Amino acid sequence: MRDPAYTFFRQLEHGRPEPRLGRVRGAVRFDIEDGASVETWVVHLDRGSIRATAGPGDAACAVRADRETFDGLVQGRLNATASLLRGAMWAEGDLGLLIHVQRLFPVAPTEPVASTHAST
Repeated sequence: MRDPAYTFFRQLEHGRPEPRLGRVRGAVRFDIEDGASVETWVVHLDRGSIRATAGPGDAACAVRADRETFDGLVQGRLNATASLLRGAMWAEGDLGLLIHVQRLFPVAPTEPVASTHAST
């Protein structure tokens, strides 16, 4: 069974164009730390067209996260912005690109909020 990161990036390679990224151009590099090793992927955005490549490459934004954090992102359990603010993930360069790429991560379903009003 493939890990969640590999599956996520391979799905980007074979996915349909993403209309929500229709004006975005650039590349984001993801360095995923797993113990002493680092897995690197680059996501290329070109006006709705998305391409992911394994290995190093030029990118306007670089992101580094441990395997657990990145798996949480691609499984919809974690939010990229919140992970940055908590220090669970690090990024440099054009952070606007990261905000756009975040749209590609699944969103975890939210639980209904219990009403605080008393029924009579």
